[in-house]
Amino acid sequence: MRVHSADSGSSPAHGWPTDLPRSLMADIVGPELDSLATEVVEGVRQQVPELRFLFEGEAGERCRLGFIEFFEVLIEGAAASDPAVAGSARRQHEAFVTRAFLEGVEIDGVLAVYQAGARIVWNRLAAAGREAGVPPDQMYLLVKILLDRLEQMSATSADIYERLRGEPANLLGQHRRRLLQLLVQEVAPATDSVADLARQARWRVPERVACVAVGDGADRRGRAPIGLTPDVLTDFDRPDPFLLLPAPELPGRETMLGQSLAGATYAIGPSVCLGDAPVSLRLARRALVMVREGMLSPEAGAVRCDDHLPTLLLAGDEDCMRILTDKALAVFSDLPPERRLRLSETLLTWLSAGSSLVDVAEQLTVHPQTVRYRMRQIEALVGVDLADPARRFELLLALRFWLLSQKRTIPGW
Repeated sequence: MRVHSADSGSSPAHGWPTDLPRSLMADIVGPELDSLATEVVEGVRQQVPELRFLFEGEAGERCRLGFIEFFEVLIEGAAASDPAVAGSARRQHEAFVTRAFLEGVEIDGVLAVYQAGARIVWNRLAAAGREAGVPPDQMYLLVKILLDRLEQMSATSADIYERLRGEPANLLGQHRRRLLQLLVQEVAPATDSVADLARQARWRVPERVACVAVGDGADRRGRAPIGLTPDVLTDFDRPDPFLLLPAPELPGRETMLGQSLAGATYAIGPSVCLGDAPVSLRLARRALVMVREGMLSPEAGAVRCDDHLPTLLLAGDEDCMRILTDKALAVFSDLPPERRLRLSETLLTWLSAGSSLVDVAEQLTVHPQTVRYRMRQIEALVGVDLADPARRFELLLALRFWLLSQKRTIPGW
């Protein structure tokens, strides 16, 4: 539905009655104002549920206070035969309409909000007027004021939408790229900065996100993959492209990624709160490096960091892990490569399986007697009590890291 602006030759007060008693608005609207504002906000949430996010939390309270300010101006304007909305109330209205546009709400949705609010207002004021014994002709004048204001607000909102749509075509993309850079920078941004830029980028701020690092097979021409929902922020105009996925826990999100990134290798970072987006991206990029080095194996091109957090932890500080490994496994360093590999696998499986020879034999597909023989060799080499918890933990870390690092040097291992 297209709403046309009011005639440019009309004054702001066009159509407003001038013979309305000065006290009517104050007497009828004033006592109802605070509870009426609350009822309007809650009523709009219920009657226009697809737009209730515009009225949640702090945004809902701003709308409630804006409604009160609007009617306070309206009361004063009617009493003075001057309905022009004061600067502050006008800015409140423009801010609401601009936010709706930036959130992707069509003009019809904004008008539906006005209509729902107007119905609630009229029902309350009609009841108050009857209770106060206001003559019907004066209630008619009050209705006319409300309808004129609704028409004027609708026309103003349509003008705002037209102006916003006329901005440069690439401006929205610029806002979204700036927002993405802000969200993944290592220094935490100010909450207000994120909120302001999100509004300009027409992006609804989510509670949780996951970053996705994209590697081999991706389109390197700076174009985002097709098939992604509009809430996904992307940056493919760089040598290490990535994207930020809001609400990664929603059904179908990973399927969408698989279809949009078909043919590419990519790593899905852990699902984190928005403030930890840099952590998710850092782990996703680390996983992608480990895929290239053969340390992780993707499934259908994808690696989920949530499935490999212990491995990512081991690779997080390789210098420290190399020192630990050299120290803990020094007794294995002079063994022939094949024997060292065989004994290392046996010891790691034995430590992980709770020291059960039968379980170890099943996992290694060897005879329990073979495991017993190898463990005697290991105990002779290590020369310490393998039941000691601290020693077991150190060996577990060292063995996992050493075996993981062998995947870099032994093709197909």
